[in-house]
Amino acid sequence: MTPLLYYLPRATKDFTDHAIIHSYNLLRILCELRPVLDLTKTLTEEERYVLCLSIFLHDLGCLIDRARHNEFSAKILDVEGFDRFEYEIGSDLWTCVKYVSISHSSTYEFSDLPLHPINPNVRLNLICALFRMVDGCDLTQTRANPMLYKILMRYDPLDIKSQTIWKAHFNIKGVVFEKHGRSVLILISSKRSATTNVLTDHLKDDLVKINQILGQYKFPEFKVDVRAVS
Repeated sequence: MTPLLYYLPRATKDFTDHAIIHSYNLLRILCELRPVLDLTKTLTEEERYVLCLSIFLHDLGCLIDRARHNEFSAKILDVEGFDRFEYEIGSDLWTCVKYVSISHSSTYEFSDLPLHPINPNVRLNLICALFRMVDGCDLTQTRANPMLYKILMRYDPLDIKSQTIWKAHFNIKGVVFEKHGRSVLILISSKRSATTNVLTDHLKDDLVKINQILGQYKFPEFKVDVRAVS
């Protein structure tokens, strides 16, 4: 699995990191959320396991295509070679990982998730919503290496849309979580909010659907608070 993650950038020159650094970032974010949401109590062991596996598997589809990478991620997990994982954790949990992978993109509607339980200890819509939120919070400069950006722009320039995304990541200096009563603030430190809106507004839009599902399970509502830093 790790060798595949190192190959991801080959297919995604114009896009920010979706490889091993991104996966480690998501693991860190999940750990930072653990005390805020008391995840050792609010999630089952199986749900935490599916989330951790999905952290390293959800973007494999970038090896094939960027626009539909979430769909290809789910398909890749059916390829021979991943059957060892399925055998060790069971086909039901493996199916849950595939659903988390395909639903992490905002192009996928949570209403398309199956209503029947795949595993009795996994609330599929809950972990899919929670994972999309975690994925959306990886916003800092680690997603867009400044030195790599300079090299690409000199020898093989990124398209305009990609430049906008990269520059937005450059200007986000930190993301932390603070609990305020029944809400959790996602505090985003931004050097230039006008530049970072392309990322922060997307997260705000996604949170509308995410919060609807989290609320069904008595999770706090997440809100975005962008703060200016020098």
